[in-house]
Amino acid sequence: MLVRFAAIAAVALALAIAPVSAENAPPTDPKPVDKKAEEEALKARIVEILTKVKASDASELPIEDWNKIRDGAEAELFALGPVSIQFLLPYLDLATLKGILGKTDPEFAGRIKAVLKKLGWISPEMEAELKELMGKLRKKEVVPQEDSPRFRELGNYAVVALDQELRLHPLQIIREKICEILGDMGSAGILSAVDTLLFAISDPEPAVRLQAFRALSLTAREEDHFKELDERLVKLGAYELIVCHLAGDSDARIRLRAATVLGWMEAVNTAEALFAVLSSEKEENIVSEAVWALEMISAVETKSGEEWKARLARINEWWAKKKDSLPKQIKPGKPKIREKTKETDGEKKEGGKDEKKAG
Repeated sequence: MLVRFAAIAAVALALAIAPVSAENAPPTDPKPVDKKAEEEALKARIVEILTKVKASDASELPIEDWNKIRDGAEAELFALGPVSIQFLLPYLDLATLKGILGKTDPEFAGRIKAVLKKLGWISPEMEAELKELMGKLRKKEVVPQEDSPRFRELGNYAVVALDQELRLHPLQIIREKICEILGDMGSAGILSAVDTLLFAISDPEPAVRLQAFRALSLTAREEDHFKELDERLVKLGAYELIVCHLAGDSDARIRLRAATVLGWMEAVNTAEALFAVLSSEKEENIVSEAVWALEMISAVETKSGEEWKARLARINEWWAKKKDSLPKQIKPGKPKIREKTKETDGEKKEGGKDEKKAG
């Protein structure tokens, strides 16, 4: 027994004094981060980027190159991320910026402010502005045509506040106004608020749903943001929801708007649902809008790939079979494709073309 114990003790002692391999070594504490050095490096990087802007001041430089230099510097500042906010703020002061650029440059100071906003900075003035606007909204004093530009200037900061208000406010008129404001804010507001608008198109009140669809259709017709909006709608499963409203919403104006959005979005996968409308819908102008949406989908030939070609062939085959069975007054001749532009003032409001024979 003693011999056995001695053998075990000898092995344990040998293991204890044996050198520890790097592989089996216990983890060591990470090297402490030198925060001050990191901050100094970030400050130096900002100065380096701003110094590049000086090159745009050469008198013989073409305007395209002038913009390119400044656009590049703006993009580099944004790429530094939110951690750079506190170090960019001093350069909003024209005198401080002049120390780097060698001249007073309100144009680039404005670019720095735009970068700060995109990074999530909220100035005291912005905070006061939003507080005033939300107060007007809650008192039902906000006028979307006049106040939407002010909301637009506040960007995503305003969208977040409007989203929270829409989801919680008990009054229909307030929720309706919020959707109208988001539509008038333009694509930047709508792209940030797709989730909000999808929530709103299922609102129990038709007036709210109508304004939410209007906001979506405004951005759908803008070429610059078409792809981004389409990706968001696909990711969120929104097309299925829009098709549900097209097929079964109790308000004819909303069924019309749903067809409009699908047409502007050239939503190939919804073609079957649009064809179903041709035989089931009682409202002539909604059938006509579904016909137009199908024309928009069928006319899209700019995409490539075998899958797309197969879809397009299927749509054209459907169209050839179905179009002769349409009521005579809405049979299309040669497709007249609407240009993707912002709607006219006559279409913009709840009235406009959306209410023709609807309801």
